[in-house]
Amino acid sequence: MTQIAQLLFDLDGTLIDSSDGVVAAINGSLADHGVAPRPANELAPYIGYPLKDVYRNYVDASFESLYTSFRRHAETTVVAAAQPLPGADEALREVVARGWPIALVTTKSREHVDGILHKLGWNVMFQATVTSDDVADVKPHPEALASAAKQLPSDVVATAMIGDTVNDIMPAQALGMTTIAVASPYGRHERVKALHPDYWINEISDLIGILPYRREVTP
Repeated sequence: MTQIAQLLFDLDGTLIDSSDGVVAAINGSLADHGVAPRPANELAPYIGYPLKDVYRNYVDASFESLYTSFRRHAETTVVAAAQPLPGADEALREVVARGWPIALVTTKSREHVDGILHKLGWNVMFQATVTSDDVADVKPHPEALASAAKQLPSDVVATAMIGDTVNDIMPAQALGMTTIAVASPYGRHERVKALHPDYWINEISDLIGILPYRREVTP
């Protein structure tokens, strides 16, 4: 395994829980297309996956129309609902204090990401953020991870990806990155474990035990 020199983080399910806001926006968009709301425990496991994966199960309508509706509802729900997962704030601050270059890679929109980072006081922590608005293909396509890694000082293969879904682990493995899977609050753990990530942690605070006290790799 190549020595780790820099870190990429997923957002939903890894650092934050915005499930209430995402579920509300999905159900709002379904209602706009004549579909009854779905229960939160049914929709929450899709969080962190492309929205197309959600809608194809419930409605036969153009994704463009559904996504426009989703974004309209999400303007008032997603940022408001977002809260850090237990230990996330402390873990991020410790990682930054130890000198690790970090970037964020998410399927969320730029507008929502900027709002969430500002709300949580994380807007100065990441050296790069790659959102769904910044790439042609979102995760699990590797484009977003490659783009984020290239904005940090070291090589792509010296990067570790920290995430909670197969859509984080698969593209990282395709790029030769170290993979650190964290147990998702939304379930689907066995799907992630089946990919044999390099590390499995039960919560994001366990990341600190994996990393050297200070980053010592020279780019």
